Amino acid sequence: MALCERPGGKCWYYVYTYIDPETGKKKEKWKSTGIPCSRKSERARDEAKRIGERMRDEFLEEMRQKQAGKKIIHQKRESKSQSTLYEYAKYWLSEIKGSVEDSTLHSYEGPLKKHILPRLGDIILSEIDQYDLKAFINAELQECDERQMEIDRLKEEAGGDIKVKSDKRPYYQSIKKHLRILNMMLNYAVSEGDLTENVVGKINPQVLKKIPQSEFESHPYNKKEITKLREVIKGSHLEPVIILASYLGLRREEALGLRWSDIDFENQRVYIRNVCRLVGSKIEYKEKTKTRSSRASMPMISGLVNYLLDLRDRQMRDKEFFGSGYTDSDLVCRWNDGRPIKPGNVTQGYKRLLEKAGLRITRFHDLRHTVGTIILEETGDLKAASTVLRHADIGITANTYINPDEEFVKKGLEALETSSEE
Repeated sequence: MALCERPGGKCWYYVYTYIDPETGKKKEKWKSTGIPCSRKSERARDEAKRIGERMRDEFLEEMRQKQAGKKIIHQKRESKSQSTLYEYAKYWLSEIKGSVEDSTLHSYEGPLKKHILPRLGDIILSEIDQYDLKAFINAELQECDERQMEIDRLKEEAGGDIKVKSDKRPYYQSIKKHLRILNMMLNYAVSEGDLTENVVGKINPQVLKKIPQSEFESHPYNKKEITKLREVIKGSHLEPVIILASYLGLRREEALGLRWSDIDFENQRVYIRNVCRLVGSKIEYKEKTKTRSSRASMPMISGLVNYLLDLRDRQMRDKEFFGSGYTDSDLVCRWNDGRPIKPGNVTQGYKRLLEKAGLRITRFHDLRHTVGTIILEETGDLKAASTVLRHADIGITANTYINPDEEFVKKGLEALETSSEE
């Protein structure tokens, strides 16, 4: 450490070395004392040295405090093992908030509030065992059976089908979802040290076998049916959603989230990068698709290009017609007055459109299956179908989304016969 004159400098500099805590390397620091170099007396040098030492000490103390602020001070955490499941569920939801989508958090809150906590909420976290969960499953199954028996009774009295509110229907397929939520929460408790094990994994397999398996089966349309569908939906507020799904295999949330700024008419491409979700009663739009592979650009065929150009013109006329009552936005799919369409409107409205048109009743998501199936039947290229559906794994396309019709299968068998003759 010493006083120095810096070339071209006008004041004495105090120079010292220190160890940089970030890198562990030795560094040199030059600090101007403000004392002019022209003052060469011993008194001036002593004054400059005192100023330099003070600045050095202040710098080192500031650096020490900065490093101290980065240190983690161990704090003993109070275990939540004696919390009730109701209390722990509240804690768990608050902890994962921000790390999951709002829509995902909402999908946990509903089942917890309606199904899980009313039955298990008073049990102490550390005391819950597989027998409690067995009782939970049996209680859920019994309630579902009772609901189904009541529906059957009312149908018999009415002599046919009846409308049943969603909160009165059996929910067999949701029981496993309830267990998955419990599993995630108890896994979190184990990771926090509030539990030593997750008892969901100890449920007797025979108990789980009581839960009815999902009998999922897609019912895609053939080319004739999809052509008729495009005709009968003309003029409906769901027309753009259905057209986009039937041409590009878009999911419901992707079609509703599509914006005009996502469409490149010059290069005839659609950029899929935005989704619409319903969180509670609020519509949210996010630039985040279901998976990374879902975020992509797709080519548009001329029929879709012409349709979208016409739709844009119609929406401009709607805007003029409604005037100040029009809700202006960049959304492609909207009501005539510009209001956004909710996901639930699509599910319910689609079924009503099919019934009115006398078409075979399918789910809206089956339009996605339709696109994959027709591409495979026309090209025989599974990879092409997988690319259009934007699957990360071609196996998903093959095992879930492709339903070739009997004629297509027959052609394959005939090809085998021909090859054997050769």
